[in-house]
Order: sequence, then structure tokens, then C-alpha cells
Amino acid sequence: MLIVLGLFLAAIFGAGLYLAYSAPVILSEAAFEALMATSLIKATKRMDDPDWMGSVFRSTIGPFLIILVLALLLAGTIESYWPNADKLMDVLK
Repeated sequence: MLIVLGLFLAAIFGAGLYLAYSAPVILSEAAFEALMATSLIKATKRMDDPDWMGSVFRSTIGPFLIILVLALLLAGTIESYWPNADKLMDVLK
């Protein structure tokens, strides 16, 4: 019973350490997704077409293309200045 409790505590503390180690990656991903969701939610509120698939596409294509172009420009800039960087954190260091 004591071994099981020790393994359980080790798993909890190990998960906490991993979460603290991965926090910069998780937070940057969450910030990017929040930005994208915010811009797409505003566009989806204007939908009134009974054909909801076409309405969603027409309402969200503009913000999606803007984000896509900005992401590609950022990726190209990073690739030209820091060709050996594997992650965005490598560029920020």
C-alpha cells in the first residue's frame, strides 16, 4: 500500500514538474489559439445563411487568411535570420 501511495505521489509531482517545464510552450500555444478564436468568433456571429457550411466559410475566410499570411511571414523571417532555430523559444533566447 505504501509503494502504491509513493508511486501515486511520484506521478503527481512528475506531472507537475513536466507542466512547469512545458509552460512556455503551452502558454504560447494557448495565446495563439485565443487570438485566432477571438477573431473567428466575431465573424461567426454575423452568420444568417441557412446553409451554415457556406456561411461559416464565408464568415471566417478573411480572418483565417490574415492569420495565415502573418504566420507565413513570421516563419519566413525567422527562417532567414535564424535558420538553425527549431522552436520559437530558440529565436527568443
